[in-house]
Amino acid sequence: MKTNRIFFKLFLSLLVFVLLFIFSFKLNYFIAYTHHKILIFAILKTISLIISVFAFLSFSFYFSNIFSSKIIKNITISIFSILLFFSIMEIIFTFYTPSTNVFTDLSNKIWQKKYWKPINSLGYRDVEPNEKPDKKNILVIGDSFVAGHGVKYEEVFSSILRKELRQQYNVYNLGVCGSHTEREYDSLLTYPVKPDIIILGYYHNDIESAMIKHNIHSKFSNPKNKLSPFSKFIIDNSLFFNFLFSIKAKSQISAEFMESEQNDILLYLNADIWNTQKQSLKKFKEYSIENNVKLISLFIPGLGEGIAFTNVIAGKKIEEFCREENIEFINIYPYIKNLPLSKRIANKFDQHPSPEVHKIIANKLISIINEK
Repeated sequence: MKTNRIFFKLFLSLLVFVLLFIFSFKLNYFIAYTHHKILIFAILKTISLIISVFAFLSFSFYFSNIFSSKIIKNITISIFSILLFFSIMEIIFTFYTPSTNVFTDLSNKIWQKKYWKPINSLGYRDVEPNEKPDKKNILVIGDSFVAGHGVKYEEVFSSILRKELRQQYNVYNLGVCGSHTEREYDSLLTYPVKPDIIILGYYHNDIESAMIKHNIHSKFSNPKNKLSPFSKFIIDNSLFFNFLFSIKAKSQISAEFMESEQNDILLYLNADIWNTQKQSLKKFKEYSIENNVKLISLFIPGLGEGIAFTNVIAGKKIEEFCREENIEFINIYPYIKNLPLSKRIANKFDQHPSPEVHKIIANKLISIINEK
């Protein structure tokens, strides 16, 4: 009779462990992918993991009572230690969610759920366009560097501009992650507010506009394709392992990028590609002339270890183009080059601009705009 009770408790503790352990990972869907509030599901996941660990501990205790072999006890303790470590790390990465350069990372998705707001009716990370006739309009156009990936909304340089210039200007952010020059021009044409000043944020990968026209695409292998179905399942469903894999994969992709002859930095040295890109940039100049709009080109270099390299290759090309076209040009490189890496980037996993860099950009723009 006593043995039957032990077997029942053994089975019950194992069942509780399995069900709650699976349930805790199912909650990642609500934490990372849906529009539900993160905190309540993160707490539920934490509670589920804690109870499941204690359930496994109970299972280990009853199992040891039935099988008293020292080897079995050592195996059980080892499994429990691994499970405990994994559960702790999973809980940590449920709440520790830094932004990354890879928008599909689970950590990055959670960060975006927390901080990627407000989102207006046009899909931009900005307030609703609400033109006030007594003020002039500034449109800030660009990619994720302009949209402010990696920093809070109030830390983005366009938000700082809005606050500091609110007496004279309406400021709107048209930044879109992954955008390039042609898409940015489309954003300008379709935006319901007509600008008095355009600030065109430029990052070296904006040359993708020309690459597409020449049917050139950066080819990088997807590290996930090399995984077994089981490994892929674990990475897709565990915040901890997803984060570790993403960091490793990013290093691999970066190495392939630098070794590729078709990366978007070296293509600035290709005359055909660069001439095509200049035609895309000239659309902004033509628009500014036709509509009597002030155009300011803002160059932001790569902010990692290659900051000087991207400035020499891409920055000088943009500066030369702006000089030829009589476009006001701001290169932010001289103002941030001496900042330590940790002060330049959003965090060690995300090489978008830090709040400090956004502030430097805003102050430089404010000084130029106020001169007029």
